[in-house]
Amino acid sequence: MALLDFARGRTGHLQPLSERASAADKQQGTWRKLVLEFVGTLFALVGIAIGILMLRFALVAMHGGWH
Repeated sequence: MALLDFARGRTGHLQPLSERASAADKQQGTWRKLVLEFVGTLFALVGIAIGILMLRFALVAMHGGWH
């Protein structure tokens, strides 16, 4: 008899998303990941550029101090 009461003991749950909504969610996640990777790459390149400029400034300042 316990097997026959299976449907009554089941709790409510959310309906699965339609294929269209799930595809839109997936595309939004892909765009978000792409933007985060772009921003991270941009920060890395800016950091490298600032490091090179600081090194150049230090070398020019040391060269000017020696003369």
